[in-house]
Amino acid sequence: MATSSISLKEPCFRVKRASLTLFVVTNATNKVASIKQDIIEMLENHSGGDDLLVGLTPARIRLIAEQSHHPDQPPTLRPLDDNNTIKSSELADDQIIYFVLQLSDGTVSPTNNLHTNAHAFLV
Repeated sequence: MATSSISLKEPCFRVKRASLTLFVVTNATNKVASIKQDIIEMLENHSGGDDLLVGLTPARIRLIAEQSHHPDQPPTLRPLDDNNTIKSSELADDQIIYFVLQLSDGTVSPTNNLHTNAHAFLV
């Protein structure tokens, strides 16, 4: 995975949760929060039977970027700040972004494709 920042005007991200992958095309000057809104709009048309996705709000979504600085090291994870722009978040085109859902009791939903240590970012 490239670690350079975005130079494209409309980068695309693979946004993942469990077995679900969404492709989000955005603008480098948009805020990270806009990705959450794109997720919600896509899921309104297709919830796939997942009750956790019904009535989804941006406040319940946490976005986490995976970065690999070295091919010999495991990727690192970092939460994304809603108020930062895509460009200032140093996201690369075609980068994987994980999304997890905060449940009403404050815990997060399990996900099959996110490192277990990522839950420390979410609670």
